[in-house]
Amino acid sequence: MATATITRNKRSKPVSQAGRFGVYGGRFVPETLMAALEELEREYERAKRDRRFQKRLDGLLKTY
Repeated sequence: MATATITRNKRSKPVSQAGRFGVYGGRFVPETLMAALEELEREYERAKRDRRFQKRLDGLLKTY
């Protein structure tokens, strides 16, 4: 059985916290959706620190 090795392209830069891929890249989201995406990002950051949310999410991931 053959195995594949994945190597990182040394010339590419990692994705930044703001979703940028180097100096020319960006998020692949239409500009009209950016406000909604940023709101979703903020709410998820808040929710992932919430124990009740994490417990429910864990349960859904196990049983879905």
